[in-house]
Amino acid sequence: MKSIGAARKGHPGTMGVAYLVLALSLVPTAVVYYRVRANVETHAQARFERAAGVKQAAIEQRAPGCVEELLGVRGLFAANPYVSLDQWQKYAASAQVQRLYPGIRALGYLERVDAERKQAFLKRVAAEEGSEVWIMPEGDRPVYFPLTYATNFDPSLRGEIGRDDFANPEHRPFMEMARDSGEPTATGKLAFTGRDAGQDMTGFIIYVPVYHSGAPATTVEERRAALQGFIFGTIDSNKLLGGQDEKIDAIIDYQVFDGTETTPEHLLHDHGGIARTGGARSKQLNLTGTMTVLNRTWTLYFSSLPLFDAESQRNLPLVALVCWLTLSLLLFGITWGEVKARTRAEQSNADLQKSEAALETEKEQLAVTLYSIGDGVITTGTDGRVVSINKKG
Repeated sequence: MKSIGAARKGHPGTMGVAYLVLALSLVPTAVVYYRVRANVETHAQARFERAAGVKQAAIEQRAPGCVEELLGVRGLFAANPYVSLDQWQKYAASAQVQRLYPGIRALGYLERVDAERKQAFLKRVAAEEGSEVWIMPEGDRPVYFPLTYATNFDPSLRGEIGRDDFANPEHRPFMEMARDSGEPTATGKLAFTGRDAGQDMTGFIIYVPVYHSGAPATTVEERRAALQGFIFGTIDSNKLLGGQDEKIDAIIDYQVFDGTETTPEHLLHDHGGIARTGGARSKQLNLTGTMTVLNRTWTLYFSSLPLFDAESQRNLPLVALVCWLTLSLLLFGITWGEVKARTRAEQSNADLQKSEAALETEKEQLAVTLYSIGDGVITTGTDGRVVSINKKG
């Protein structure tokens, strides 16, 4: 029992080499794990940023296409200041707006009507429309900008002839900005009411100023005096900003906000629904960017989807950790076995030395006993040979 207790007490020191090998092998295991994880995360982040950049570049190209179409409509008035309803309808039918620019849900022309021309305008438009027309909202104002011509590509939208956007405090600042700058101007996020329940649409309006042909329009004052009206386009932000790249849309979700605040009331388009549900995954990558659209700043919020994570080798650090831990334990096991075998050999050698020492002691005791006997004693081996003989006293 004493020898067993001593062996257990000496075990930590005896196996110290094995534990030292284990400790030294765990150091590179930790280093490899963290290096692999850092490389995987860096690669995933770079890949995510590239995909988000491609998507943002695609989004940035969509609004300018709508603007080009509106500028083309303005060209119609530059060529013929007195565009009739028939000419407008023929142009709208030939423009293929729905096919080329699905984000544009309505085109229209808001004619400038000074107070003294109000009755003449109403009479002319009533003759073209074949029904009575009035300017809405009613009331006396020094200038009106009633809807004169309109083409709705979305039948659910309301587009009453005679509607005066300039009298709407939500629209007027942007129309004034377009008038004074001479550049196309976009409103902030707007909600458009459909003809029927459940047909509301979210988007914005782009106003393009139209000036009298040949009139000077160098200064703000000249542009205000030369203003003939506005071409406008009603934009469905979901159709404009919806995904058109299936490969990228499968790995990246994105939301577009009007302005710099990423709040629901500023949301123009939520591609994957994360902004609506508020869901987010632990390994999800996120990136926020901004872009300028005419006079507006849009904020884009990108986030990775599960398929992106699946393609990003996220489990590679864990695989490396398991492999290196297995190797460390294997080295520990081999060292443990070698040390244990050596310990056993040393113990066996010690036991043998103890046995030999005990045997030598017994021989010495036997010799003393033999030589102390008074009678003659002869000892022989198994083969009959004399081993020892005492001297008789």
